[in-house]
Amino acid sequence: MLPKKRRLTSAEVREVIAHGSSLRGGVVSLKYVANKGDFKVAMVASKSVAKRAVDRNRLRRALYRAFTTLPPEAITVLARAHTVFFVRN
Repeated sequence: MLPKKRRLTSAEVREVIAHGSSLRGGVVSLKYVANKGDFKVAMVASKSVAKRAVDRNRLRRALYRAFTTLPPEAITVLARAHTVFFVRN
């Protein structure tokens, strides 16, 4: 899990969703907003992906673990942005 200072608050997530630019991949899509501060990240798994909260939390935690294993070069791309990752089905 990422440290608390690296995770977005719910208000920041709503702001990124409302005003962010988006990118889509196969399983994960993301929205981001450029920021002058350091990067913050949130992972979102909706009910359409998994009905049970336990399963959604498991997916989110797996994404956080995968994010922490990224090489430093990949993280520097996100260094100046608030980013929200969405699990898609």
